[in-house]
Amino acid sequence: MTSGRKDRKIKRATADKLLEGVQQRILEVNSDDRFIVKITRAVVFGSYVNNPELDMISDLDIGLETVCLYKPRDPEYQAKAMECKSYDFITQMYWPKEEVLRYVRNRSGYISLHNIEVDGEAIFSKEIKELEVGQGKDYRHLKNH
Repeated sequence: MTSGRKDRKIKRATADKLLEGVQQRILEVNSDDRFIVKITRAVVFGSYVNNPELDMISDLDIGLETVCLYKPRDPEYQAKAMECKSYDFITQMYWPKEEVLRYVRNRSGYISLHNIEVDGEAIFSKEIKELEVGQGKDYRHLKNH
């Protein structure tokens, strides 16, 4: 779920612009009914928040927590999955989340996405910055769906 670009660094101003884009795309995901996976929590951590004095950082670390609105066997999920170009069993199980992650990352090699659900908060360094995930529906109740 991460990027692989650790060999090059970016300026903080570039990271600021990337973060603005990430924030905007998170809000778009959560307000667009075409996405059946929603982002329930998003945080920035790592050198971006822990070392504000640094002008150059390696990447922008974003932790995401997501929830799928439907179970894989629900007709709504099946209908959305069949719209995917490469529909198969694996696609059916993973494409909705992958679609959201790709959209949020926007092909940037400087954005590293981390799965809070799998890695837990152990991935966080000493400081984190919570990101706005939207004013619309609260999807947290679906975590045990």
